[in-house]
Amino acid sequence: MVSKQSASRAKQSNAKKSPAKQPQQKKTTAKKHPFIAALVKVILIGLLIIIIPWVGIPLTLSVIFNITEQSQSKGVQEQMVQSLQERYHEEFIVEKPKLKGASIDTRGVWEATAYPTKNKEYAITVEKGDSEDSKPYDNYITIVWSKAATKQIQPMVQNHSVGAVHVRATPDDKAYSTAQPTPDSYLDFYNNRPQDLKYYIYISYNGEQKDMRAVAEEAFHLVTLARERGMGDMMIDYTETHGDGEKWGRYCSEEDLLSLNNIHACLSHKVRDTR
Repeated sequence: MVSKQSASRAKQSNAKKSPAKQPQQKKTTAKKHPFIAALVKVILIGLLIIIIPWVGIPLTLSVIFNITEQSQSKGVQEQMVQSLQERYHEEFIVEKPKLKGASIDTRGVWEATAYPTKNKEYAITVEKGDSEDSKPYDNYITIVWSKAATKQIQPMVQNHSVGAVHVRATPDDKAYSTAQPTPDSYLDFYNNRPQDLKYYIYISYNGEQKDMRAVAEEAFHLVTLARERGMGDMMIDYTETHGDGEKWGRYCSEEDLLSLNNIHACLSHKVRDTR
């Protein structure tokens, strides 16, 4: 038999080996006050009421506008093709038109690039107002004539420091119906009907030009040759590209081309070109 003392010592020994159990702490979760939760909901709903009209409605209108534009584009493209073929009696490739300058309350202008199939070097622009009664118009004659006039003027350039000389040639409005998109048609106007020809000369230089008198002399020389042909509607568009890439220039109207001194005065007031 185990004595009472031995049993008592055994209980004490076991008590030392087993640490006392700590009382478990109850986990508590902080709960929001009902008034605060309701206030948060009211604020969120208010924000949605404000944001949805400002974002949702414009977004919806934009989607509708784009869908309408896409559906109209094909019809406009067909009208442009038909207009070019009827006007010039040849085949054209017309790229997909894009509507420019339009908004919810403003009509825009449809614009597309087109090429005559027989000569794709002529990239022309076709435009049409965004209305049922608007007819397409193009710059086919101007593109062909300008290329012929630019080629023609090159031997006349005297100052070899000139970067480039281009000519924009187009028939006067009253004579447009008799013009054709061919170099021969341009030469016919140049030789026989110069008074019905608009002749705009574009002169460009590489680098800043200090001697504007020399620039003016070259411009006056080209203007004089054109005037001797009998042209009246003329202008000079001068540009120089500086080393930093900035462009400076000056537009000289018909009144500025009456004399060398007038051209010099005009070109000397060149300004930074922001176009």
